Amino acid sequence: MTGSGGRAVRQASLALLILVAFGVSAFPSQAGCAGPVTSTEIRRAMAGGVIEVKGEYWGTECNDTGTCTSGGCSGERCTGLEPSPPATDISIVLLTRGETPGPPRVLAEGVTADEDLAFSVEVTLPDDLASGRYQLVGMSDTAIGPGGPTESFKVVEAT
Repeated sequence: MTGSGGRAVRQASLALLILVAFGVSAFPSQAGCAGPVTSTEIRRAMAGGVIEVKGEYWGTECNDTGTCTSGGCSGERCTGLEPSPPATDISIVLLTRGETPGPPRVLAEGVTADEDLAFSVEVTLPDDLASGRYQLVGMSDTAIGPGGPTESFKVVEAT
């Protein structure tokens, strides 16, 4: 090939080589939503004590991808980037860890995330908890995924 046809093939080959070399994809990629997270700042608590539980990313939809089209004089129009409605049915569940005996216990129900998809709620640990390691987890039937558990913490029996 000679002339402009050969030049076009070389330019296309060079562009493809650059895309591959730098790991750039010529195709759109899927974005991922952050899954719900449950957290607490405690590392040690007493049975019967009150602790604060926080949550982030408690939405009901994954709206982190969208499309935009040019509308000529009317400007750009984007869809699919609307904020997610917050989850309204979050339960806070206490789970045992390691050798700690006992079944899971629901400490709060009907917790609602705010417009920032976050919540903060105080829960009371049961008086009859055995000493040992525990975690808290948020659960919801309508959230975009299961809630990640807190770091484990130690509970000591009330004196």
